[in-house]
Amino acid sequence: MFGKSTQSSRIGIHITRDSIAVSEFNPANPAAPIKSCFVITSRDETERSRLLINHIKAHKLKKRPCTAVLDTSYYDLYQLPAPPVEDAELNAAMRWRVKDLMTYPLADAVIEVFRIPVAAHREAKVYVAVATKSNIQNTVDMIQQSGLELEAIDIEQLSMLGIIEKLEEQKKGLAVLCMGKTGGSISLYHDSHLYLTRKVDIGLDRIESMHNNDADTASLVEHVYDPIILELQRSLDFYESEFSKPPVSRLIVAPRHPLLQSFCDHANSNFGINADFINLMRIYTANTALSDEQQTNCLHAIAAAARTPARAT
Repeated sequence: MFGKSTQSSRIGIHITRDSIAVSEFNPANPAAPIKSCFVITSRDETERSRLLINHIKAHKLKKRPCTAVLDTSYYDLYQLPAPPVEDAELNAAMRWRVKDLMTYPLADAVIEVFRIPVAAHREAKVYVAVATKSNIQNTVDMIQQSGLELEAIDIEQLSMLGIIEKLEEQKKGLAVLCMGKTGGSISLYHDSHLYLTRKVDIGLDRIESMHNNDADTASLVEHVYDPIILELQRSLDFYESEFSKPPVSRLIVAPRHPLLQSFCDHANSNFGINADFINLMRIYTANTALSDEQQTNCLHAIAAAARTPARAT
């Protein structure tokens, strides 16, 4: 998104503060496109970069086209009214509109803008993704040093389209809850477009901590499930009213993590929405079965590798 060589397999990389997930994806082999998944874990940036170089070299992946996905902690995303300008002028026009929303100087920012499809009688809207130049440059340097050929740097919400577009429900409207370690997001997609995304201040670490402290179901419902469902309801209400869309009846929960099973059960029983995990093994076939842990750790890397460069830049 913040963004060449066409080989049969592509590499997706998901970068977080303490890990790098790497996936090799071969779209030319629809019978089993996911060739491999691997996770590098280290809180030291230099160590992560060294381990990535070693992995790319050991698996002979140099020169493969690569899309890197930034964890949500690396960027901010703002939904704003669209100015009456052509696409070529959109980025420049929106730089000044987000200036007062940023916590660092505009000169230190990299900005990308994408439009939200709206009905003719509705106010035009855009999403603006903002990242620091240093975060973008660090990502570019790491990918280049690894020997991969960087095609695009994407954001989580858009990279998920690499998977979402395979789901028939997205043509009618689909809600996706993505949970990371320290937080998550609720995103609403329709017909291969992102319409709405909102942050969730609850992550897997918090849920795991409550489980480890033997929290009862009532506590989980009060402090975890209901706050997420409240934010989901607000998002769905806004999506329906602001974009004149029909109600969404399907919620996809990602990643496929055992801690989130009881949330799916609670949402199904009390919210009137069909909530279920995203299951990559139903969407794609891998050379070997993907465990729940692999699906959890490599979700965005697989999505990035599956998403075509034209959509990711």
